[in-house]
Amino acid sequence: MRRVPAPDDRRKVIVEPIGKPAQLDQVMAAARREVGDILAGYNDDQLDVLYDYFRRAARAYEEAAEQLRTGP
Repeated sequence: MRRVPAPDDRRKVIVEPIGKPAQLDQVMAAARREVGDILAGYNDDQLDVLYDYFRRAARAYEEAAEQLRTGP
């Protein structure tokens, strides 16, 4: 991690990641397999609902994050 000054407010500091954690792929491999197994248990109609939910939920979180960045 590194700290950089916020461009819009000299009092703020932004913490940014540097590079990729060395063992990220290794640590996440088991979780990816498990999620794959879970998804394999759903039929096509159920997967459509799940994908719709996650697409819409991700958009809602992105909009909330943007509002945090830009203010109300």
